[in-house]
Amino acid sequence: MVFVFDLIEFSSIYKLDIKICTFVTIQDKNLTGCMQKDIEITLLPHQVEQVEAINQKLEEALKIPQKRIHGFEILKRSIDARSRKVIYRLQIKVYIDENPQTEIHTVNYQNVSNALFY
Repeated sequence: MVFVFDLIEFSSIYKLDIKICTFVTIQDKNLTGCMQKDIEITLLPHQVEQVEAINQKLEEALKIPQKRIHGFEILKRSIDARSRKVIYRLQIKVYIDENPQTEIHTVNYQNVSNALFY
């Protein structure tokens, strides 16, 4: 998705210093660039731990070649047993044309050893 920006100046008309930015989106498969996409796929129970099966489903769902998918992260995994055929629903963050970034979360706990108890 490419954004085409058009600046409109109102200073000459209304004697103001305001610029409004309007944009039009252009869809082009070759200009998508790097991105992360959240997607939900369904798998059979024996396929959940198979990376090849997950990659195959991502390729089918996103309609892009496998070489553009550089990694994925499973955000949520749930079992759907409403029918006879049990399936897993996976919410996945897919990294397309970019490398996955590992996030380190640290928690700074306060010292409560001298806290008063009531």
